[in-house]
Amino acid sequence: MANVSEDFERFLYANYPDDYRRATAKDVPEDVLTAIISKHRAHYEIWQAVPEWIKNEYGDRLPKEVLNGNENVQKFVKDEIEKDAKETEACVDVVAISLSIAALGYAVETAEVLAKNQALRQQLLNEAKDGKLSAAQMEKWLALRESDKEAILQDYKNYQPEKYLLHLVKELSRERKRAERGGTDVDRAGAEMKAVSLERELKKYAKKLTGKDVLEKTVNYLRAKPQQAALRHLSPDVLTMFTGVMAGQNIKIEPTLGKGRGSKEIARDAVALSMKQNFANKTRVEKAVFEKTRRASKMAERFKVTKRAGNVKSNAGKNLISLKRKEKKLQLQYA
Repeated sequence: MANVSEDFERFLYANYPDDYRRATAKDVPEDVLTAIISKHRAHYEIWQAVPEWIKNEYGDRLPKEVLNGNENVQKFVKDEIEKDAKETEACVDVVAISLSIAALGYAVETAEVLAKNQALRQQLLNEAKDGKLSAAQMEKWLALRESDKEAILQDYKNYQPEKYLLHLVKELSRERKRAERGGTDVDRAGAEMKAVSLERELKKYAKKLTGKDVLEKTVNYLRAKPQQAALRHLSPDVLTMFTGVMAGQNIKIEPTLGKGRGSKEIARDAVALSMKQNFANKTRVEKAVFEKTRRASKMAERFKVTKRAGNVKSNAGKNLISLKRKEKKLQLQYA
């Protein structure tokens, strides 16, 4: 009587499901079972010659050309080993990129998305003919960029509120300027509607900026050079509105002239705080922060942002933010 092993049944189930049903049917005739075994003996021997990890990758269902002998099984295995090596190398690269992105302050899940998107874009470039992306490749490229944007905005909103706040006010200013520039009535109405929505979201989101750590982080972020430039480019009405919103959170923004002696010290404090909050132990991050400090020390002040003491006190009964000074407010100079 013909016998069918569990391994042979596994082979049949994945690659020849019809014969599997016949071979495992109740009271299957012996001649039918023998015919099935004979029919797939060579295929099964090829299947057995393939390493288990490769069969797992394929869910036990190997390409027909391999089972039929049209493709040499040794070449198939060699190609799979090389492909696995490349995928492993790519995975290592993605992890390294993820760590670098996370060191910039992004959440781990955001860093993973951005790293994978970057790896996919590099793959598109490698596949491009003569360095030019086809229409289909360009569509994928743009979709990955949109994925980046969405991931970053969600990260800002959930983990970096100070950045999301500035994003909102910058978008608001752009829409106000579009509405003022004219164009068609539809264009102006669309820009104005979007601006109203952004202003509403901005005011609502600003109220979430509470607590010593969040307020300090916001103040330190707003004093950095890129953020100073962003404030200077806001439309006058949006800057006035934003100043009022920040005042409601005990953060005062006002123009300032001259160059204060404390600007370098304050900039260094901001960078030090950023280093502690992120992966300060990474050499590449330390170098980047050092360079940022060097550039920040040369800035010329145009605005100052002040964290007002208000009624919030620390456990020691002192003002919320003092930075080792006796003043009741923290000044931030803008370049």
